[in-house]
Amino acid sequence: MSSGRAPKAPTGTRAWEQAPETYVLLGRLGKTFQLAGGLHFYPLGPGEARAITTVDEVFVTGLGPSKIRQVMPRGNAFILHLERVKRVDRAKTLVHGAVFADRAALPNLSETFYFDLLIGSRVTVDGKDYGEVTDVMDAGGQVVVEVKTSGITGDRNALHRVLVPLTAPYVTVDERTIHISSPPAGLLDDGDEKRR
Repeated sequence: MSSGRAPKAPTGTRAWEQAPETYVLLGRLGKTFQLAGGLHFYPLGPGEARAITTVDEVFVTGLGPSKIRQVMPRGNAFILHLERVKRVDRAKTLVHGAVFADRAALPNLSETFYFDLLIGSRVTVDGKDYGEVTDVMDAGGQVVVEVKTSGITGDRNALHRVLVPLTAPYVTVDERTIHISSPPAGLLDDGDEKRR
């Protein structure tokens, strides 16, 4: 389940299906909560969790922009009540929807980052340039980045994509670089037998 937005909406796409380019993915909606239209919200990370409690408006795929009525912490998630969703039947149509916020409205983070802003970041493996982040995905409780790379062989004609879990102990993130140190065997293998 990809979290990123398509580069450009195809002709005929409804405005509420794709977040504006200046918006950042905060997380996904889960099952409904009670009858007043509440939804479970699962943030991608700690930065996104902080953001959902401070922004006044979000963009939800399938709904479009909506003011936030209330946000309540609940375990590892939040209960999100939106101004445009006041009934459980409407909330059910938004389950699994992506939640975005305008980058300009996001709080500045000093100790963490927004996962969606990692797209375009460089990736190194044991200190050597490896590739670039092309997408950020929510893999069911774990954030994974897709890396476009020429591989550790450096063969520019053998471009491929690999998935890297950001919460793994061998991965660190700073400013605009993801560092992978001593990755486990097979992690960076795209399954292409020709490279071996």
